[in-house]
Amino acid sequence: MKITNLKIEGYKNLEVQLLHNADIIALIGNNGSGKSNLLEAISYIFRSLYRSNENVSFDYLIEYVNSNNQKIKIEKNRSKVTSFVDDVATINIKDYLPKKVIAIYSGEEDRLWQNCFFPFYDEYVKNINKSSHTGILQATSLMPQMLYLNKFY
Repeated sequence: MKITNLKIEGYKNLEVQLLHNADIIALIGNNGSGKSNLLEAISYIFRSLYRSNENVSFDYLIEYVNSNNQKIKIEKNRSKVTSFVDDVATINIKDYLPKKVIAIYSGEEDRLWQNCFFPFYDEYVKNINKSSHTGILQATSLMPQMLYLNKFY
């Protein structure tokens, strides 16, 4: 996945729009400048998309190109979420979401882990424990959908 456009409104101190064409995004800045909040907001967006029962409280627009070179656009405005694949409206966006979202975070806070990534890790571990009955590949994928690496990794 390559994020090309990201707009976030109403999440903590963020009112941001990023237009971008590089393959990697690195957030660099002073303490308190909003780097962690931006990473959190992106993580909340994908958590809500992977798990449709979890909503985000802020508005956003995210556009990205997936591994099949399709342009994906997902927008949440108030309580309505709309999605497009190659500029064509689609109802089921699940097939076009990234297979994995990986966050690398070096800060001291654990709210990103607790609020966004731990539920995916916890489910993954529970599925591994179930695998003794059903087989590892039937119980779980090789990695959770959302993977968190902190400074200790």
